[in-house]
Amino acid sequence: MHIGKAWLNISKLIGSLSADLGKTGQQFSFKYHRDWLESAEQLLLDPEIGWYTGTQYPIEKENFGVFVDSMPGTWGRRLMQRKAAQSAREKNEHRPRLTDLGYLLQVSDFTRMGALRFKLHPDGPFLNNDNEKPIPPWAHIRELQQSAEKFEANLVLLTWIFR
Repeated sequence: MHIGKAWLNISKLIGSLSADLGKTGQQFSFKYHRDWLESAEQLLLDPEIGWYTGTQYPIEKENFGVFVDSMPGTWGRRLMQRKAAQSAREKNEHRPRLTDLGYLLQVSDFTRMGALRFKLHPDGPFLNNDNEKPIPPWAHIRELQQSAEKFEANLVLLTWIFR
């Protein structure tokens, strides 16, 4: 796991986030990278993550708050479920069951809120770097403006809404 921003092309390795899937759900763990703890740029990620390099587990919950905050909300999860269902239909497969880790790693690296960035391998790309169908999808302000104008021009719909 790195800290930085995609659009600044900056990143620093801060540690490793792991998730184990068991019968009762997922259990996340985190381990700081030694260089990060010794750097002048260090910052506290989460009050429940201590300043040491060993593997740490959240107390009485599945994940640390800092990583839960990096996950998409209801709307983002719904977009990801739809994308997974669409992809499965195109491949004639069953729709996969998405986990919290899956949701976390599917958010577009470029539009992800906050400074946390994720990789599966140290030399691999940041996730998610799908520019064909990013989540959330890109929109252009003019397209949104035109859609809003069409919606506002639909008197039948507006009359029904404001009854």
